[in-house]
Order: sequence, then C-alpha cells, then structure tokens
Amino acid sequence: MSAETKSTAPRRRSLAIGLFLTLAAAAAYLFIAQEKTNRWVIPAEFEQQQALLLAWEKLPRYEADMKYLLPQRQVLADIIAASYKTVPVVVLVSDKESRQSARQALSERDVPLAEITFIDLPFDSLWARDYGPVCVRSTDGRIEWRHHQYEMTAKGWTDVDGTPIRRPQDAVVTGKLAHLTGTPSARVPLVLFGGGIASNGEGLLLVSSDIVNWNEDKYGYSEAEITRLLEEHYGARQVVYLDALREEPTGHLDFFATFVAADTVVIGHYPPDHDYQNAQLLNSHARRLAGIETSHGPLKVARITMAPHDSRFFGGTYTNVVFANGSLLVPSYGIGQDLDAVETYQRLLPGWKIVPINCGALIIGEGAAHCVTLNLPRWPGPLRTSPPPAP
Repeated sequence: MSAETKSTAPRRRSLAIGLFLTLAAAAAYLFIAQEKTNRWVIPAEFEQQQALLLAWEKLPRYEADMKYLLPQRQVLADIIAASYKTVPVVVLVSDKESRQSARQALSERDVPLAEITFIDLPFDSLWARDYGPVCVRSTDGRIEWRHHQYEMTAKGWTDVDGTPIRRPQDAVVTGKLAHLTGTPSARVPLVLFGGGIASNGEGLLLVSSDIVNWNEDKYGYSEAEITRLLEEHYGARQVVYLDALREEPTGHLDFFATFVAADTVVIGHYPPDHDYQNAQLLNSHARRLAGIETSHGPLKVARITMAPHDSRFFGGTYTNVVFANGSLLVPSYGIGQDLDAVETYQRLLPGWKIVPINCGALIIGEGAAHCVTLNLPRWPGPLRTSPPPAP
C-alpha cells in the first residue's frame, strides 16, 4: 500500500463516520418531530369552542321523578339561551316529546330554533359531561374523541323501586356520535367521567382520586397504570390526583376545581365553621397545586367560597361552570353568596361576560351547569341527523 493510500484511508473513514452521524441526527430529528406532531392534549375549556352539547332527557318512567326532570329541563333551556349567541349548541333528543318540549322551551326564551342543532339519538340521562366524548387535539390541529368506559360508580344510586340505576344507552353515546359525525374515536379501557378531570390545555391534568379507586377495585389497575393510560390516550404530561370532597356522593372534581387559564386554577373554599373536614381538604389541594410549573410560569390558585350544604343534599358549587367563548355561565342558587362568585370570576376573566344560571333544580340531582353540558373544541359536519317530526 502506498503512502498516499495510507493517508487517504483515515480521511475516508472520517467522512463515512461524519455522514453516518449526520444521517443519524437527521433521522432522530424527524422522529422527534413526528413524535411532537403526534402528541395529543385535552384542550382547555376556556379555549375557543366550536360546540356546546346538551341532552334533553325524555320523560321518566316513574311519576315521582317528574318533579325533578321538569325543573331540570328549564335549567337546560336557560343554559342554551345564555350561550347560543357565542357558541353553536347541539341538543340530543330521543323521542318526539323530548324534541317538541325542547323546541317549546327554547321558543319561550326567544331562541331561534334554526340556530340549534337537534340530533335524534337514544340516551338515558341529561348528565352529558360524564358519558360524552373527551376531545383530544394533536399539535398539528387534528381532533379525535376518546371513548372511555362509563358506569354508574357512586354507591346508593337507585331507582324509586330500589333497583340500581343502569344507563346502558349513555355508555354508547360517544360511539354513536362518532359514527354519525365521522369523527375519529378511540376506545380507552378505563372507567372515566368528564366531571372527574380538568385540563389546563397544556397537558396538566387534575384527576379525581375516585377514578383511581374505581379502576383499582374493578380492574386491578395501579395508579401508575392509570397514569400511563392518561398519558397514552389523553396526552397527560403531568397528572395530579386530588381527593374528592368528603360526603359528596359523585366524587367529581368539577365540584371544587376549574381552570380559567393555563396558569390559573380556581379551587373551592369552605369556612372551617361550616365544613371543617372539607375546608382542610381544599386548603391542602390549594397548597399542593400552587407553584406547579406551566409554560406561563408557576400555577396560580384562586379561591372561591362554596355554597353551604345541609343534610338533605350536599349543596352548591361555584366551580361547576360552563365556558362559552367569552361567556361564562356560573351556577347560582338564589342566595347572597352568588354575587361573590360572579365578582370573583369577573376579576379573573375581565373580558368575559359572567352569566348566573340558577342551578337549584340540578344540585338536588347532585350536579350543576358543567355536569349537563359538554364542550367540544371542534364539531364536524355536515351532520346526518334525522329530520324533525311533522308538527
């Protein structure tokens, strides 16, 4: 081998190594870029929404339940009347009576029926938040739905005849809506309810610890396995599990917490002399959340005093709110404390219109405005809905 050949060989090896490293770096970049593109996140409810979904429940089987449903329908109509000008409203109906009664209640409130999308679809209850889809959005703007498992989880929920309440039609609403609208939807092997999670829109998820308890009991999932499912299917970057309120039957997180910005969360507050246990619990949650890092800096925690409760039912909440593109619907109960809640949100969201919605008829059913609505950041169309029945 000549001296020239000997001197050229190391240069060729160096060039080959350099080319390999360059190609490896490019491949790594493309992989990371693809991974970033494919990352999903649950959009925050304070972001722009394309639809607000409600379910106009049909008349109950038992006459005794009528006294609850009819006032609850009026609250649904109030919510629609307060939101349709800023966000398109979709209303599920399941029979001729429910469609006609919904149209009548909205007409009485001067809501143009042409502005409302009615969809004929079987379902069991008006609590759409918990059985409807959870939307996720990719970094390139695509939207998919997550079809979680829906079950009646709270103990003691029975019909008037004492039989446990079952809502099998609610459990398949997301799948049917996805098929109807052509929306991509993935089924997740996890018992979940929309009132049990809250997202800041950047991957920070607050999750009711009751979700952990129910999945551990029913499926043997560990907390780590549940976190993995939330990361894989719901885009969680950080999950914070928060204990539900003591003696509150649903175990839902939206009863005491809501994000109003990516770096601001509202947590309920109880005066210790009214509810000492829950006062301590919520103070602990506030301390735990304060300072969690977000892209906008440390998480700020605002407090709002909860409505009082008594032995008949647990009582009111002011965090069970509805975001409607610049309008915020806040539960009210006809008490002086309602004004404090409105003023708190007006301070936190100075450019928003704050609208009180009397939720007394819903709170008796252990829910409020957030529980009977579902925010959808993108609503596909056109819809293949069935035609309205003849008058």
